[in-house]
Amino acid sequence: MKSISSTLSFTEKQENGNDILFQSGIITHWKDIVGNDIGKHTMPVKLSYTANLTLGMSAQQHEMLQKKRTCILILKLYNPSFVLTIKLNEQLIIERVNTYIGESLISSISCNI
Repeated sequence: MKSISSTLSFTEKQENGNDILFQSGIITHWKDIVGNDIGKHTMPVKLSYTANLTLGMSAQQHEMLQKKRTCILILKLYNPSFVLTIKLNEQLIIERVNTYIGESLISSISCNI
């Protein structure tokens, strides 16, 4: 018999952006996910949820968007000059993280120095 938590999707399990990074193993497997070159210069610190609200949207459209929440992955950079490398590789990083977690949750990356 499956536990309730094993039947919930990744987005249904999360409580906040920090918890999900720990629960999913993104932090502990960061270098494996993004590769050593990027992994040794960065660390994921938080997921920030985007507001998918549009004026004039019907209640049904709003409900559908809420089910398709997306996040901004916030990275800490150990070297400020590495920002350009992250921006050039942003789509690759997003693809690798989303593949690792099993759904298209991450939509963009923000860098903290």
